Amino acid sequence: MSDEEPRSALIEVRSATKVFAMGEVEVAALRGVDLRVGDGEFLVIVGPSGSGKSTLLNLLGGLDRPTQGSVVFQGHDLAKASDRELTLYRRREIGFVFQFFNLIPSLTALENVQVAVEVVADPLDPLEALTMVGLAERAGHFPSQLSGGEQQRVAIARALASNPRLLLCDEPTGALDSATGRQVLGLLWDLHARLKKTVVVITHNRAIAAIAPRVVELVDGRVTADRANASPAPPSEIVY
Repeated sequence: MSDEEPRSALIEVRSATKVFAMGEVEVAALRGVDLRVGDGEFLVIVGPSGSGKSTLLNLLGGLDRPTQGSVVFQGHDLAKASDRELTLYRRREIGFVFQFFNLIPSLTALENVQVAVEVVADPLDPLEALTMVGLAERAGHFPSQLSGGEQQRVAIARALASNPRLLLCDEPTGALDSATGRQVLGLLWDLHARLKKTVVVITHNRAIAAIAPRVVELVDGRVTADRANASPAPPSEIVY
């Protein structure tokens, strides 16, 4: 598992600050963050609770804009994009995987994936996406009939089905036991390697950083480290 070759930038965060107003008090969640994500890269961003990780993910995913600075995707500054442009960006370019699976209980696994492709121009076949995550035989099962790991795999299939350039994973193993978490990380790595998708995993769990060719550390809204990992560990070997 090696990722030594330089890559062209898919998205760049430049001097990004994000300030939230809490009544009369302003809270800075991000403080001048610079981050370059290469096209086809597997990146882990690690930091403690409150470090600004989810805020950074929201900027990368077009869910929010920086108070100052820019977020440039393929030459387009998302900080200056209209609401409609951000909606199209999220639909066409981004797949989201969250800690809690956010599946619709009344829909089967296949139907949950199908929901994601209804507004996408060039989606994958929903059953093909489920096959990629090893759940073709569970396509007709409802979320309540699936284990936590299987539900997260459905969520990953749903994210993949829109055929995004960038897969953003916010604490994707946070609701799973360690063995299942390793399986999900292995799946994310395999999909990255096979499909050449850009994958960013955001986590508080420093053990997960061991699998990544590159690790960015975030503390108090600032990037405190950005380092290459010459010998990433297979997901099956990490110790939580």
